[in-house]
Amino acid sequence: MYVIVFCVSWAALAFELLQTRVLSALYYNNIVYLTVTVALMGFGISGVLVSIFARKLKNPEKLASLSLGLFSVSAFLCLRVASFLPVIAPHSSTLIKLVIAYFILILPFIFAGCTLGLIFMIHGRDIYRLYFFDLLASALGAVCFTFWLRPLGADLLIWLVCAVAHVGFLMYASLTHLGKRYVFSIIPVFLCGFIVWGNNLVNNEPVYYKSAGFLKERGSKVECSIWTTIAKIDIWSEGNTDIKTLTQDGDAPTIFPSALFRKNRLLNQTNPSARLRPHSMPYLISVRTKTLFFA
Repeated sequence: MYVIVFCVSWAALAFELLQTRVLSALYYNNIVYLTVTVALMGFGISGVLVSIFARKLKNPEKLASLSLGLFSVSAFLCLRVASFLPVIAPHSSTLIKLVIAYFILILPFIFAGCTLGLIFMIHGRDIYRLYFFDLLASALGAVCFTFWLRPLGADLLIWLVCAVAHVGFLMYASLTHLGKRYVFSIIPVFLCGFIVWGNNLVNNEPVYYKSAGFLKERGSKVECSIWTTIAKIDIWSEGNTDIKTLTQDGDAPTIFPSALFRKNRLLNQTNPSARLRPHSMPYLISVRTKTLFFA
């Protein structure tokens, strides 16, 4: 039971933090921290459901294991749908899209809360040790999110989160002798989702009014993307020009003229189209001329 509680708590906390990054990349980042409220609402709803119906159930542990299985698949399904709302309804109100996204993303936290609530109720005698593992797993979930988001990216990290929850589900299902029809309906959903979406689970196109939308309209393409705990960093190449643009969460663009741009335009002031911009000064000072200068 300690391992199962660890899996649920670790996955729930890592999923909550990952949710803030994904929504921040899609919408304005000062709004997405309502995710904390969404998680608390999901756990609050689950607490109400457990308190009302748990004592009427003949076998609450089977429901707990089933809830854990539903959490392991609803996490990636709900995040998939919520992240593609800017594509599904590009010109709808941002407020409406955020409200819909939050209602969708409440569902995984309801399942995770039902699992933990039922376990704590059934195994009340061990509540101190169980709660210790719950807090320990939550802390480690935050630490792992911090160190693993950049190397894994949002897509692989969400699959890892769901895989950890899925391991807990398989363990709990074997302990509670959950019906095979439930087990063999949840496992294929998880496997099919991973096979079909893989590393393209999360939408990379933010709302149209961000700078990324304007860059895309101009024909710019993303050369590379890096997920960090602060922002999603994208490097854009602007068509046939020698300029690259860096965006943070699809906004706050920073222009990087290449060495070729410096040579052909910045140093050739007889060219009427040459422009000396403030952000080009490092290129006049640096001796590095063959590669794009980022430092």
